[in-house]
Amino acid sequence: VRGCGAGGDAGSPVRTFTLPDVRDLVDRFAARIAADDTYAARPTLDGEAAETGAWARRVELESVATPGTVEHRLLARLAELARLVPEIRGLAAGQQRRSRCVNSPVRDGIGIAAVDTARGVLIHQAGVDQGIVRAYRIVAPTEWTFHPRGALARGLTGITVASEDAALHSATLYALMLDPCVPFHAEVRRA
Repeated sequence: VRGCGAGGDAGSPVRTFTLPDVRDLVDRFAARIAADDTYAARPTLDGEAAETGAWARRVELESVATPGTVEHRLLARLAELARLVPEIRGLAAGQQRRSRCVNSPVRDGIGIAAVDTARGVLIHQAGVDQGIVRAYRIVAPTEWTFHPRGALARGLTGITVASEDAALHSATLYALMLDPCVPFHAEVRRA
């Protein structure tokens, strides 16, 4: 992954998004999710694209100032894996850990929850009327990170590559580090 310039200083940085607190979840997201059918497909944080996941958590927890290159994103994932071993041992020994889930009623019949998954923040909102789910929306990590103005688009904008093969390689590696959760196909198109 060394030498892949994707995600470096070429593009402008994207805001990071980590697990919100309950108040933020209700105040910032519940109304938008309920009112806008397109929000779940193209979510924003105060009108801006945001990235969620291992890199976003690392930036927030460790105040990392380095660009989010493929190499740095891989290191963020490896650091999270390394932290899991002592956490699992602690859980096995009966230690408590902070919750990676927040949830709240929004109003009568509507609830919202967010969970911090390996890929990033996953939000579910459900509306129930007379015991039947009438409205259900999911805002998945993929929609945050692969937003048209998100980390993938910005991380590939302006990179310098030696060939079309190098461009394809960089784009593929970068997409994989962002963890799309769905099959994808990268191709080079001449402008």
